[in-house]
Amino acid sequence: FLERAAEWAEPPILYPVITESLQDETRTLEMAEALMRVLEGDDTAPALRCRAYHALLALEAGGEKGHFAGATASLRDKTAAARGRAVTAHGKGVAAPDERAAMHARALSALELERMGVAALPRGGAAAYAHDARGLPLWGPVRA
Repeated sequence: FLERAAEWAEPPILYPVITESLQDETRTLEMAEALMRVLEGDDTAPALRCRAYHALLALEAGGEKGHFAGATASLRDKTAAARGRAVTAHGKGVAAPDERAAMHARALSALELERMGVAALPRGGAAAYAHDARGLPLWGPVRA
């Protein structure tokens, strides 16, 4: 997130969980332990277990890149071990991308056609549009 946000024209809203909690070792440890309990719990719903797995993966990646000072190397080792145990105990489905990843891929493909004055059509292709002086839309073929 922080890498993508660096490319934005306007700065994003950085919530305290990123700017404060994940910079503090004690608070980061508490969050990671809670996620590990969810991940390794026997009565945890599969979708929740999957989200906990990916949250720990993001915590590890952010710590390795220096974004989360609270995610120390020893904590990252613990969370990686917990993720490994979860895959062993509950199968590879734990590590499968959750449903948000599929929605993200669909959104990215839709954005490929997106540009000012061009609308993607439901059955493929695109149409150009503009608004006249009264604010009414005018439609036509896309021109280069």
